[in-house]
Amino acid sequence: MLLDRVDGHSCLVDASTLADVDTEGNGVDRGHDGRATGWLREDAAGAARARIWQLLPASRLARARDAAVTHGASLGITSMHEMGNPALSTFDDAVAWSRTTSPVEVLVWWADIDPSVALAHGLRPGGGLFLDGA
Repeated sequence: MLLDRVDGHSCLVDASTLADVDTEGNGVDRGHDGRATGWLREDAAGAARARIWQLLPASRLARARDAAVTHGASLGITSMHEMGNPALSTFDDAVAWSRTTSPVEVLVWWADIDPSVALAHGLRPGGGLFLDGA
């Protein structure tokens, strides 16, 4: 399990997820006993997110994308933006969003420092590059 902070800079993970993350590096909060608490920041949080993404079957992600656009359409929304970011999701998910057939237009952005990565796959370069000051 992973609970993300709204700004994406940190997260809280359960013991099982924590066991799959390198806790020797920076960004791992520790208790008085020196053991990792499960509160992870920056690179450590990114490593935990990457692990969770590995565990999610493509079929489940496809159902989640479908549910999001279907619900949006039911509310009268006609266009959505998927703001893909290597620290928060995966490039494969961004590409999947761009290929999703839905009742809602989905504009897919990929926030990589190198815009050619997005452009080569028909994605819009840009998005959240953590310029939020958090």
